[in-house]
Amino acid sequence: SVGHVPRHHACLFINKLLGTRPTANRSRLKILYALRHDQELCVCDITTLLEVKVAIAFHHPYNLRDLKILKYRNGGKLAYYSLRDRRVSEILNYSLRQLVA
Repeated sequence: SVGHVPRHHACLFINKLLGTRPTANRSRLKILYALRHDQELCVCDITTLLEVKVAIAFHHPYNLRDLKILKYRNGGKLAYYSLRDRRVSEILNYSLRQLVA
């Protein structure tokens, strides 16, 4: 359970996750939202989800992987991304609730 996470820790998590660029913020949140139910997305899926070119879509999951939020597996010519840990989704949901409370 993440119910004991202080509000300032929730803010720190969101800031680290999102970075400083508003467009990246929205894109990263869309990716995490799409992955919240133990799903996988390839870069092609992310391109469709974000309505951007492959070169742009590639950077978002890669950055989230560097933050240890996503993991990936190679499936032939495609890389498939998923949440590294189910708790990421729980912490994200909790953090967003704390920020709007």
